[in-house]
Amino acid sequence: MKRKLITIARQFCSGGDDIAQKLAEALNIDFFDKGKIKERIKEHGIDEESFERLDKRTASSFLYSLAVTSMHGHIPASINDVVIGDHFFETQSELINKIASETDAIFLGRCADYILDSKYELVKIFIYADFEDRVEAAEKEFNIKDTHARTLVKKSDKKRASYYNFYTGKVWGNADNYDISINAGTLGIDSTVKLLKTFIEIAISKHKQ
Repeated sequence: MKRKLITIARQFCSGGDDIAQKLAEALNIDFFDKGKIKERIKEHGIDEESFERLDKRTASSFLYSLAVTSMHGHIPASINDVVIGDHFFETQSELINKIASETDAIFLGRCADYILDSKYELVKIFIYADFEDRVEAAEKEFNIKDTHARTLVKKSDKKRASYYNFYTGKVWGNADNYDISINAGTLGIDSTVKLLKTFIEIAISKHKQ
């Protein structure tokens, strides 16, 4: 039987999280996001509190900080943060590979498309939405005003892009890195799930194994 391994990257407040969960249910496969990875990484001796601390520290490592200095204007962190951040990324990568070897699944974010691409045939998806729609979604989800929502959406996208670009050497959101990129706002959550389910089933049928 051919494997079902799907990775989903998404813009902030694009509906990608809901789509990923519903798609996993529709395909009857496991779903792994940051929360699920945090639960499983205990097997590697990292508790939830440490996970959150290391995850934030990884995102502020020295070289990563260099990549985003022009965006945020902050001073890069220490070399020690590079070592800690890279070790944490490697540990997380090992876990994602282990999960992929055990079960069919959808992986949300975490650079999973890059981590798994050399070992498995994947269906790689990028979900985006119009900026104004995402601002409105952020206002509702976080109960914040328009100005704060705009800042949050922009900063969150920059953080995700810089993290991905640094650890993969690729460009986050670039269509060349994915099998399909889709504007979730065009069809809505449920219709996007239906479209992607059909796309995934056809794509997997063409995989070699």
